[in-house]
Formats: sequence, C-alpha cells, structure tokens
Amino acid sequence: MTGAAPAKSVKNYLWPWAIFALLGANMVIVAITVYASQRSRSPVESDYYQKALHWDESARQHAVNTALGWKLAPSLTKSGAGVEFSIALVDGKGEPIRTCNVAIEAFHLADPTRKLNATIDAADSESLRTTLALDRPGLWRLSFVVDAGGARFTQQQDIELSEHGGFEVFLPNTPGGRP
Repeated sequence: MTGAAPAKSVKNYLWPWAIFALLGANMVIVAITVYASQRSRSPVESDYYQKALHWDESARQHAVNTALGWKLAPSLTKSGAGVEFSIALVDGKGEPIRTCNVAIEAFHLADPTRKLNATIDAADSESLRTTLALDRPGLWRLSFVVDAGGARFTQQQDIELSEHGGFEVFLPNTPGGRP
C-alpha cells in the first residue's frame, strides 16, 4: 500500500529560520555598537593606560602631597571670556605660598579629548589668577600642579557649572565629594 507522504507543516521549516534571524539580529546589533564606539567622543580619560603603568609614581606623589600638607582652594567668578580662577595656596602651617608656578588642566567629563590649559607664574600670592574658557555647563575636572621652592604639589578638583552661571566646587579626595 503506497500512500501519499504526510505533508510537512510550515512549523517544521520555521524554527531553523528563526535561529538564523536571531543570530543575524545579534550581528547587526554588535556591528552598530562597534561603529558607535569608534565614531563617538568617548568619555574616557586620555592616556589612562599610561597612568595605570605609572601608578607607583602617582602613589609617591600622593605621599609627598600629604607630607607637604599644602592646601589649594580655587574660587571662581564668571567673566566674559569664561571663568576666572583665583587660587588660595597655603603651606602646612597655614602661611601663603608666595612664589610658585601653577599649571592647570581642565576638561569637561563629557568630552575629555578637549583640554584647556593655563599656567600661572606668580611672584606673589596675590597674583594667582587666570581665566579659562569653561564654556559649557556640567562637570569639569581640574588638575593643578604647583612647583614652589623645589617642591611639587598636585591636586585634582571637580567643579560643576550650572546653566545659569552658578558654580559648585567639590572637595578633592573625600568620599561623596562629588556626584
């Protein structure tokens, strides 16, 4: 008795195609992610790998900063060209540091590839002023390097600029010191 072969249902042919469709969708999503990561301005600090390699040096500098006991406190005022910095710098005894060289590097955390730099070569503590073109609201990271009397002091400071021109300065190296 020869009969007609049983008809195969459409369900038997769909499940292999569903697997290929899911794999294809996954490949498209991965390709879009890789493309976006290569094209966007990534909020990653430049030379981070080199900083990691030189971690021992930064740990030694942190120990030097602690031993010096210096305090650096920026105060900010809005100006036509950006933000004017006035820096108060005192030693471990609370005496102002008179003669020093201060290098400042600033970048917005949303765009760390665009860095702003300023240098202050001060003959007295009253002239520790400079202007940086901090031109967008949000969180900015400031790095200070102070050279005075053969000693080197470093500090990072975060500030937040509001859209309305206000400032909030976050204390460095404190838990919860910044958002």
